[in-house]
Amino acid sequence: MASCPHPKERRVIRTQRMRGQNVRIEVCERCGRELLHPADSQKLLSNRASEGAPRWDVRQVLLALLGSISRPVINRIVLMKEVFLLEKEEARDLDVNISQLGFIPYDYGPYSKQVDDAIRELERTGRILIDREAQGQKEIINLTKEGKLEAEVVLGMLKDDKLELLRRKRKGWDQLGYSGILQKIYDEYPAYRSKSKIADKVMPTRRWT
Repeated sequence: MASCPHPKERRVIRTQRMRGQNVRIEVCERCGRELLHPADSQKLLSNRASEGAPRWDVRQVLLALLGSISRPVINRIVLMKEVFLLEKEEARDLDVNISQLGFIPYDYGPYSKQVDDAIRELERTGRILIDREAQGQKEIINLTKEGKLEAEVVLGMLKDDKLELLRRKRKGWDQLGYSGILQKIYDEYPAYRSKSKIADKVMPTRRWT
């Protein structure tokens, strides 16, 4: 989770299941960043992916997500949110160590400049193709032939059962669509609503305490 320079303005907002542990999440009332309660940090460190697990950087995370199933991702915002969920919820179950991606609250929920820059770099180097005219305002994001070859290398780091888990998760997130994936994140990670331009259009389905 991103660092925050306002320790006196944090408050515990909820508990969350993370890497098999119940942990407390603090939210900064000034900048909206989410942080682990200090007492729970060591708990997570002791429950991370195994030492021999592959380590993925942001580029490899994107390639793995896009290459896990043959269907394209529709909309860059959806892709950003799928990366967020992969980092926050699935890395340990997949037995991969993911570099911290620096998500912060932003216009449409969680945003990472690292992820944004990596998407642009993958497009620039011909690993992904973004069709911005395919469906009106939507973007269709596909791997190119070169991108598929790189994705196969990344996915080859996973055991068969972990690869199947990633495929199931990606299919489920895709099925949620643009509105559904934002609904899920705004429900389960309410701090990331704090700077959203569309928070009033994506209302939580239950109340948080």
